[in-house]
Amino acid sequence: MSKFPTNEERLALSGAQEILDFATEQFASMTKFSNDGIVCSYNIPKKFLGITVGCENQCIVGRMITPSELTAMSHYVRSSTFPINRIPASELPVRLKDHRDLLKSLQLVHDTHDHWDDHGFIGWDQLAKVAHGYHLSDTKIRAKGGF
Repeated sequence: MSKFPTNEERLALSGAQEILDFATEQFASMTKFSNDGIVCSYNIPKKFLGITVGCENQCIVGRMITPSELTAMSHYVRSSTFPINRIPASELPVRLKDHRDLLKSLQLVHDTHDHWDDHGFIGWDQLAKVAHGYHLSDTKIRAKGGF
């Protein structure tokens, strides 16, 4: 079962290392990625428009945004098919705006089918590459990824 973050945990995210460490914890708790090939679930329930979403999770970036922050975004951005790499920085919560490129990189790791198997996330090496690319520590990634 996935550990779904609390609003307090989400609101504590403001620095790049905090975001990466949070994402690492979330990847470790996810059983599948949040896309069934058609619908990307930033912040939608497991059942959406009669479709069973790929898992009980939100996507990795959706887990960082509180429901009230999502509500503050425009309707277009809140739609279930709006990818993170197209969200303008002006639509992101203030605490995440400066980290848009990191969020895009994390979402790409999340959205790559090869980073998942029947038991959950296996893309630890790619997540470590993201850490290195942003000059961040991969200590938590190494601990969770078993390498």
